[in-house]
Amino acid sequence: MKIAIATTQFPSLSQTFVLNHIISLKKLGHEVDIFAFRRQTAGNIHGDVYAHDLLSKTTYFNIVAKGRFKRFLKAIGILSKYHVRIITKLVRCCRSLHLSAYDVINKMFLLAPFMDKTYDIIHCHFGPVGQDLIFLKKAFPKTKFFVTFHGFDLRLAEKGRVDMYRELLSRADAVLTVSDSNVEQLSALPGSLPQRIIKQWNGVNPEKFQRQEIKNRPIPIIVTVARLVPEKDLFCALNIIRTLKESGVAFQYRIVGDGDL
Repeated sequence: MKIAIATTQFPSLSQTFVLNHIISLKKLGHEVDIFAFRRQTAGNIHGDVYAHDLLSKTTYFNIVAKGRFKRFLKAIGILSKYHVRIITKLVRCCRSLHLSAYDVINKMFLLAPFMDKTYDIIHCHFGPVGQDLIFLKKAFPKTKFFVTFHGFDLRLAEKGRVDMYRELLSRADAVLTVSDSNVEQLSALPGSLPQRIIKQWNGVNPEKFQRQEIKNRPIPIIVTVARLVPEKDLFCALNIIRTLKESGVAFQYRIVGDGDL
């Protein structure tokens, strides 16, 4: 199958689940293209990105945020390339949405990268990405549209924006998520169709880990691996570690990750 994977940023060192998804599909023999709203500008890049030549398969949405003249020139360039084809798809996508001219042009910027290929599946990682691209289902009605919710995207809905995914949840062919609690939250959101919600845990590749026999280690080592952000509640882990230390337990504690904390 021909599959398009859309995400917020690619590559992203902390989003190994997206990378694993892409590589697994390629190993199964599928043709995979990647679409992202931004590229990684600093820090290390996972070696598998280079090993599988994924950057050559990556397209970045080039939305001109400011400058009416720049937006106009880019829109003219897209129209001159695709002519009636893209206009027809835009009309199909936008005629019932009552969008401003600004929003219609934004849709055209998102639609253009998909004009040169036909995909069996468009699979979005993260709710906001799916919400931005769900209009493609009208442009390409034969293409299945999947979205995976991971966590922060559901927290956005919890913060007083419960209606933000209504269109996405009501129109996506499948809504995947990574835990039972996420399934419950998704099922309660407006537009949700519980029969289309699928729980799919993020897998771990055991080939990346080799069992080692530990000999003569005087004390145990406890390791936390996570993004260093408030959502991971590392302070809970630190409180537990403090309790162990105050109880006289001998150990080493290591935290592995990156982030703002």
